[in-house]
Amino acid sequence: MKFFRAVGLAAALAATSQAQLLPSNAAGVTMGHMHLNVKDVAIQKKFWTELFSATPLKREGLEGLKVPGMIILFTVKEPTGPSEGATIDHFGFKVHNTEEKLKQARDMGYATRPVFKGAEGNPNAYIDGPDGLKVEVQQDDTLTGPPTPNHVHYMVKDNSALRDWYVKTFGAVARNRGNLPVTADISTMNLTFSSFKEDTPRAATKGRAIYHVGFTCGESPTTTTWKRPTGIERGCAVDQGVRSRGCAGGPSPRL
Repeated sequence: MKFFRAVGLAAALAATSQAQLLPSNAAGVTMGHMHLNVKDVAIQKKFWTELFSATPLKREGLEGLKVPGMIILFTVKEPTGPSEGATIDHFGFKVHNTEEKLKQARDMGYATRPVFKGAEGNPNAYIDGPDGLKVEVQQDDTLTGPPTPNHVHYMVKDNSALRDWYVKTFGAVARNRGNLPVTADISTMNLTFSSFKEDTPRAATKGRAIYHVGFTCGESPTTTTWKRPTGIERGCAVDQGVRSRGCAGGPSPRL
C-alpha cells in the first residue's frame, strides 16, 4: 500500500459541509464528498438539481452541490474515461420509484439501463449521466424525501483486502449488504467492494469521471478526536488504484 500527499481542500468547506453530513461513526469519521472531473459544470448542476434535488454549495471558490448526507464536488477537467471501467465504478442513490426516476432521466436526454433485482431485492437500474458518470438508483418505497446517497461501489482485484483497509483506516463496520458479502458502512453510507471480472486490472480513478471519494474526520461519539493513520495527513491514500482523501482530526472537520 502506498500513500501520497495531495493538496487538501480549503478549510472553508468545513463550515459548509459540517451541518450537511451524516453522524460520525465510532472512529469520528463520516462520508464527506464524491469528487468528479467534469467538462461543463452547468450541465452537471442541471443533472443533479433536476434529477436528484441537489442544492448549490454557497462557498466562493468551490464548485459543487449538496445532497442529503454528502457533497458532490467538481473539478473542471475533461475525464480521461468514464467511471465504469475504473476502480470506483459508480455510486448509488435510494429513490422512491425507480421507473419514474428512469423516465425523468430519459426525458432529460440521458440513457438508462434495464431494471434489475438489486442486492437487497429492490428494483435497481443505472443512469448514464454526463461525462461518462454511472449512477445507480435503488427503489425504496418508504422514502418520502429527496433521493438519498446509499453506496459507493468499488471494483478491485482483492476486494476483501480493500474492505479491511477501510475498516482499519476509517473505522468502517463490515457487513453483508443483501447478497453482497464484502461491504462496510461508514456511518450510514455503504462501501461495496466487488472483484472485477476483466483479465486486466481496472484503471485507477485519477483523471476518470469519478476522481476520488472523501471522508470528513472530526469529533468521535466515543473518543475525543479521530486519530489520523500513518500516511494520511490532509492527503490522498492510494490503494489498488482507489483514491480516498483523508483529513486531520479535530473539532472542525475538514475534507
